[in-house]
Amino acid sequence: MNEPMIHQPTSARESRSANLQMSHSAANTANQMMPQGAVMNEGKPGHMTHQMSLADLPKGKGSPSGKYWCLMCKKFFQIDEPVCPYMPSMCINTPLAVETLSPGSTIGYERIGLFYPKLVQRLQSTVLPAITDVSNLGQELASNYLSDLQEWRVRFLDNPYEALKSFIIFFVGADVATRNTENGIIFYLVDASIIWGKEMEGKKKLKTALLSAINSLKGPLGLAENFDLHFMDMYVEELGRFFCGKCNMFFEFGGPQEIVTCPFMPQKCKFKPHSLKGEAQLDLGLLVKIYRVTPKLFQKNMATFLKLAGPDFDRTELEQRLEKELNRWSLSREPEKLQQLKELIGLL
Repeated sequence: MNEPMIHQPTSARESRSANLQMSHSAANTANQMMPQGAVMNEGKPGHMTHQMSLADLPKGKGSPSGKYWCLMCKKFFQIDEPVCPYMPSMCINTPLAVETLSPGSTIGYERIGLFYPKLVQRLQSTVLPAITDVSNLGQELASNYLSDLQEWRVRFLDNPYEALKSFIIFFVGADVATRNTENGIIFYLVDASIIWGKEMEGKKKLKTALLSAINSLKGPLGLAENFDLHFMDMYVEELGRFFCGKCNMFFEFGGPQEIVTCPFMPQKCKFKPHSLKGEAQLDLGLLVKIYRVTPKLFQKNMATFLKLAGPDFDRTELEQRLEKELNRWSLSREPEKLQQLKELIGLL
């Protein structure tokens, strides 16, 4: 039986030549297998560097309802196509259609309450004194919230305690501390007085409305604990107001300072929102866009406030408060854009 022939180089030079030919052959094979736009790192065999643009990436999957959310920043979007509405030329993530992958938590609502402008909350604080049945207000706010979660297909039962906390933060616009005690769970509204006022009568009404809402949510969320709620003023006297010139978003959180880290992408975004102090007038359309792509829970809640305030409610102070808030954000006043804003936040 003949032995198979094995080529054995007869010299070191021949051996190096054979190895070089094999190396070139392997490199050609690897280059043929690499995706278009990728190149082999010189001097690092087996390593690839992808030189790709957004245009080279696969397109996102569309949503029949136009409802999307981002797995990275956790924002919710009502948009026409799966492209980030704030950083379309830079963000490499595609918003996810809620029909394809539903949001696994309510953290998106929580972040809206924590970091977005407190415009709607301050307007609601102006209407609250005119509402006599604040227990009914709380029940309706709870219903609005559950309806919105279902509309956006949020899997809120996966974490019912977070869902409850997210409701409070979204509605109040302030952070919430939690204490688990022998008598139940206590929520502390941290520095909520900056938004809702320091008057005791207003605080009592807000607390009654929130406890009514919490009790209405306990059943659907499957919670049986006793809950209580208190105000805690401890950190700042004034919230910081910031604007990012790259994504054109407004933020309100923390205390006044010159620049802050992006609250939605703190580990990845290289752009720094800056203070609005001394800022030249900004386009009101930028704020309109934020409320247009955001879930319409702000709109639903404001409509509930105005309904319960009654047909005789005098809107003069409400309009004055809106004007004051727009001044605080250095925003323009184009009539058409102002009309759009009022519709989106439930004033019309």
